[in-house]
Amino acid sequence: MLEYFAPGNDLFRRQLGTRKALHEATRPDSASFVSVSVQPDTLLNRVLFEEGAVPGRKIIAAEGTEDPIAEAYNVTRVPTRFLIGADGRLVERYEGTAFLALQEDLAALVDGTLPKDGI
Repeated sequence: MLEYFAPGNDLFRRQLGTRKALHEATRPDSASFVSVSVQPDTLLNRVLFEEGAVPGRKIIAAEGTEDPIAEAYNVTRVPTRFLIGADGRLVERYEGTAFLALQEDLAALVDGTLPKDGI
C-alpha cells in the first residue's frame, strides 16, 4: 500500500488507529506499507513519526503535492492511497474516506482472492 498524507489532516488523523491495526494484521512478507507526507515541514513529520502512529516506510515529499513523487501518482488531495500488486501493477486508488474499501481490497489481495483483472 502506498499512501499520501499530511500530518495535520483531520481525516488522516482519525484513520490512524485503523491504519496501524491494518499494518499489524498483515505479515511483512505479504504486504508493504509506504507513507509519503506531502507536508514538507520536517518537524511536524518527526512528531508524527516518533509517536509510532505511521508504521512502515516513510518519505517526506519536500515540495508537497508538487514534488515529483506526488505528481507521478497525480495526488492533489490527502489522504490518497493506492494498492499496488506484487507485479507492480496499480490495483486501485482510494481517496479520502474510501478507507473501508481499501481494507477489503487489501485483505483480498493478500489472501489471493482479488480478481486478476483488478477490482
